[in-house]
Amino acid sequence: MYKVGDYVMTANNGVCEIKEITTMDSMSSSKGTQFCVLVPVAEKTAKVYIPEDRMDARCRNVVDADAMKHYIDEIPTIETEDITSDKDRELMYKSVIQSCDIEKMIAVLKNMHRRRQARLAMGKKNIAMEERYQKIIEKNLFSECAFVLNKSTEEVKQIFGTCAV
Repeated sequence: MYKVGDYVMTANNGVCEIKEITTMDSMSSSKGTQFCVLVPVAEKTAKVYIPEDRMDARCRNVVDADAMKHYIDEIPTIETEDITSDKDRELMYKSVIQSCDIEKMIAVLKNMHRRRQARLAMGKKNIAMEERYQKIIEKNLFSECAFVLNKSTEEVKQIFGTCAV
């Protein structure tokens, strides 16, 4: 159960604070539905309304600093999955983004890095679709990491850069 003051991670808005839980009527849900009002940490003027009964499907609690440090320490051992089909790879990227799963995001970034290096070695450019999803995944992962470790996004990029992601 979420409460006011909790910080949650969402796929579309990054780290958000739950500012209030309120009852609202909407055309898409029944009368008197409870909504969590989220305010993205990176954009304090925005508000996101999520029905309380769909919070678990749309977000998760932000991890604590110890858990994030553990994920960073485990980067070298996190397994990646090789998917050869561009279509299947894109579906997997979308799924990982929606899940907000840190270990899966790291695995995808490692795989993207490896694929990019292989393409560059063959004199080829990176695939635009991969660059697009890489930016989204990095934004979500790095913003949560920066938030919980109280570091700048640039410092987080350096941490992940030294871990061969």
